[in-house]
Amino acid sequence: MTHHKTRQTWKFIFCLLAVLMLTQTILFVAQAQDEMAPDPCGPMGTEAVAASLGADFDLESLNAKIGFLYVGPVDDFGYNYAADQGRLCMEALFPNAEFLTAENVPENAEAERVMEQMIRSGATIIFPTSFGHLDPAIRVGQRFPDVTFFHLGGPQTSANVGTFFGEIWQMEYASGVAAGLMTESNKLGFIVAFPIPQVLLNINAFQLGAQSVNPDVTTTVIFTSNWCDPGTQAEAANTLIEQGIDVITQHEDCPKPIIETADRNGAWSVGYHADASTVAPETWITGARWIWGPSDGGPGN
Repeated sequence: MTHHKTRQTWKFIFCLLAVLMLTQTILFVAQAQDEMAPDPCGPMGTEAVAASLGADFDLESLNAKIGFLYVGPVDDFGYNYAADQGRLCMEALFPNAEFLTAENVPENAEAERVMEQMIRSGATIIFPTSFGHLDPAIRVGQRFPDVTFFHLGGPQTSANVGTFFGEIWQMEYASGVAAGLMTESNKLGFIVAFPIPQVLLNINAFQLGAQSVNPDVTTTVIFTSNWCDPGTQAEAANTLIEQGIDVITQHEDCPKPIIETADRNGAWSVGYHADASTVAPETWITGARWIWGPSDGGPGN
């Protein structure tokens, strides 16, 4: 292998960054959105996104193979769903590109194996989307220097591994404001997976937002040590409710069990990653939603 990349390859990579690295986070209200956005490119729409890339850009000329790894299922009403919507937006924009996907890929040597398999299938660009996919991506990148990796949210880069993320903690602050106004017990709950930077930022932003409108409010945090474990998440939600907590939010990849448990027990829920208001339309307050597509310059960028 050589370290040389053709002009067309770089052109393709920069176009992908235009689509995926300009990240929009939107605060939304359940009553205003009864269904998930039908257009994978979000409210901006596929046609407008294509137009934003410029009239001289030939979308049909791009024919690379692109791999996406997800740590969980893409129908999780959460992180993996939102990331896969970004892939679907790219798929709509680049009809001649081929996309390889792998769900439920753990954050260990299995991620390396999956990425190497994608590369052997012809992938030249790979998006490892889970936080724990970063180290495997860096190791695979060292073995395959001609492949480009874009990791979602990682704190480290290498010669051919870059990272991207968005300022969603601004929306978490707004979510905290909503929770602080809705609680009657002045007790909020936050269920999270691991104490990584993005998670801690969101916890702090949520609590600060709640305190800005309700100085007496407190937030109790439970760590589950797993991005997607429905049983553990439901148990954590029940534990919070037993403590008198009446508003629950989370930073997990698959939030559905938490939202359902809160709903069954008459507690409010605040979402994260994607619109899951249809899961509990009577007890869902609001949430912060990722749209992995070109930005319109709104909050969170």
